[in-house]
Formats: sequence, structure tokens, C-alpha cells
Amino acid sequence: MTRHFIVSVFLGLCSTTAVSAQQKVVTLTDALRLSERVQPNVVRAAAGVRTAGAQRRSAWGSFLPSLSANSSANEFYSEGAPRLDPVTGQITGGNTTNRSVSTGVSASVDLFTGLRRGAELRAARAGEISAEASFIDARFQQALTTTSQFLDALAAAQLLRVRESSVRRAEEQLKVSVAKLRTGSATRSDSLRSLVTLGSARLDQLTTETDLAAAEANLARLIGETGRVKAADDSAFYAVVPALDTQALRMEAESKSPRIQSAVASAAAARANVSASRSNYWPTLALSGSTNWSGSETNDYNLLNQSQLSLGLRWNLFDRFDRELSIHSGRQTAMSPRLTLPIYGARWLPIWSCVWLNWTPPGPESKSPRPASWQPGKTSGSSRSAIGWAFLPSWTFSPPRKPSIRQRWTWSTRDSTISGRRRSWKR
Repeated sequence: MTRHFIVSVFLGLCSTTAVSAQQKVVTLTDALRLSERVQPNVVRAAAGVRTAGAQRRSAWGSFLPSLSANSSANEFYSEGAPRLDPVTGQITGGNTTNRSVSTGVSASVDLFTGLRRGAELRAARAGEISAEASFIDARFQQALTTTSQFLDALAAAQLLRVRESSVRRAEEQLKVSVAKLRTGSATRSDSLRSLVTLGSARLDQLTTETDLAAAEANLARLIGETGRVKAADDSAFYAVVPALDTQALRMEAESKSPRIQSAVASAAAARANVSASRSNYWPTLALSGSTNWSGSETNDYNLLNQSQLSLGLRWNLFDRFDRELSIHSGRQTAMSPRLTLPIYGARWLPIWSCVWLNWTPPGPESKSPRPASWQPGKTSGSSRSAIGWAFLPSWTFSPPRKPSIRQRWTWSTRDSTISGRRRSWKR
């Protein structure tokens, strides 16, 4: 049985060595590059940038005229009494056949759309900025995830080497304890203690091997590989980073954070969409023109020209409240990006609180003209109590963008005593 156990351990070590020899090794730069190519969030954000660019190009193209060409060939058969040829406009006899061809070009341009095209162009530009910021955010978020997983795999590999050294040291200590026990210079408890230490070291080694396998498997999943991927060590990881200026770092995060830029651009796009929805209240003016050449068998296919130029005005007076619905939906959409701004992009703004005051006037023994007590939220037993309201400033977070600073009223009851320094109350 001992022989079978030794053979199985030897085969396991051989298989582990073979797997380690086939294991792929990647650097941090390669891991970041591969993760950007396969991770869905980055790919989706890149597709959003391309889509936003196409939308901006389409919005800019709405200022250009549209041009179309047409061509057709017809065969007309008339049976019975004479009738009008729909192509040539001539009267044909009964039981006759006539063939005709026609070709033409038409163009149209919108002269006035109620400022809709300008609003759509602003919304498309803001949407492109938002998509680019979202793409940058997705890239850096993925880089953070990949870097963390890469360093976890590297740390697990280094920790495994430490565990292996601990196992070897515990084995040597056990050998020394057994040798001392045989010579009589140590007790049996010393050898048992060394055996327990060896078992603990092997258990820690197995746990570290499990953590290493999980870390390398997760790293392989992030870069789109199967199995396990080994992280390559680099001396640049151990360079000492100088201390950072936290104030400058916070200001840079507030001004250049991709999430803030994306939220601000989304709010601008939503406001532009609201402006585009309001354009439905205005009339539209369009200029169109066309020229056609047609010929038939009756005139030996001589092409005759017909040209047309028209100026059209269209005003939608009532559309069953569809315009109001689109404006309301656009306003609600414009509120969402402003509410999703990160907390570090906010500013401290004052909010006024309306506080209920119960004031007990001073007694005859008091010589001070000031009130004896200011106790909000408590009822007074004196029949001479005066009741009133006072407005006290507090502070809260509010986004720095529109709408501008407004005083908002919150009704709350304060249990603390209000000092006369905040608000003086005169009889």
C-alpha cells in the first residue's frame, strides 16, 4: 500500500509539473490589452462611441438637401373605348398597346424646422461626449479590475513559495527533533510539536495553492483564456511611489472624472432633446423640386421634360397631446443624469429649515430683555408662552449644475436648545 501511495504522489507531481510547463505567462501590459478586447463592458462602450458618432453625422446631415433618382419602364394596354394614357397624357384608341420609359431626379431641403435640427445636433454632440467618457470609464474600471486580479495572482504565487519554504523548514525541524529523540537529548513532545508544525505548514501550503489556482483562473477569464494564466513578475512593481497631493487629486477628480463628464453630457443631451420636442409647436418650411424625362412608343421614345418646383408649409395644430407627452418625458429624462452625479462632484449648498419654537418669556425677577429660554419641540406650562416660527440655515449636498441654487424649505423639529446668536427673538 505504501508503494501505491508513493507512485500516486509521484504521478501527481509529474502531472503538476506538466501543467505548469504548459501554463501561459502574461505581463501586466498584455493582460490589460487582452482584457479590453474581450470584456463585454469595454466592447459595449466602444460600440456606443461608434453609434454616437453615427448619430452626430446623421444630425449634421439633416442640414443638407436630400437627392433621389428614379427610372421606370411601363407597358400600357387599353381595351374597349378610347381613354387617356396615364404616362403621355394623350388619348389612345381602344385595344391598343403602348410602351413608355421615364427617368427623373428630385431634391428637397428643409428651410425651417422650428429649431429642431440645431437641438438634435447639440444632443448628438453631447451624446458623443457622454459615450466617449463612458468608454474611458469602462476602460479604466476594467484596467483596475485586471490589475487587481493580476497582483492577486502574483501575490499568491509569491506566498506559495513562502509556504513551500515553511514546509521544508518544518521537515528539517522534524528530522532534527527525531534525531535528538533517538540520542536522548530531546523529549517525545518536541518531536510531536515539530510534527504538528509540519502538518500546519502543509495545510497552509494547500490553502495557498487553492488561492493561487483561483486567482490564475480568474485572471485567465478576464483576458479571455482558458485554464490558468501565470502572472509575470516585474521590478517596476516594487518602485516607491512618491506621496500624492490629495487636494490636487480631488480637484482633478472633480473636473476630469469620466463619470461626471458623462452625467453632465447626458443632462445636456436630454435638455437638447426637450428643445427638439418643443420644435413641434412651430411650422416647417420645405423646398422641393423635380425634373423628369418620359417617352413612349407613340412618339418614337422622344424624351419630353417635365420640371416642378414647390415650396411647402406645414403646421401641426393639434396632435392629440403627443407633443406634451414628449416634452414631459424629455424633462424627466433630463433629471436622471443630474441625480446620478457622484457625491464628490457636489457642492455644499445652504438649506433653510423651518423650526417650531416655544418661548417662555422671562419672569418678573429677570432683568434681561432677552427671552429666558429657547426650547423648540417642548411645550411650556406657563400660560404666557408665545409660539412662533424661526428659519435656521443648515447645509447639505447638491449638484453643481443646473438648476441654480434655490432655497428649499424643510420642516423639522429640533430638540437642541437654540442660542440667541442664531436668531434673536424680541418681545
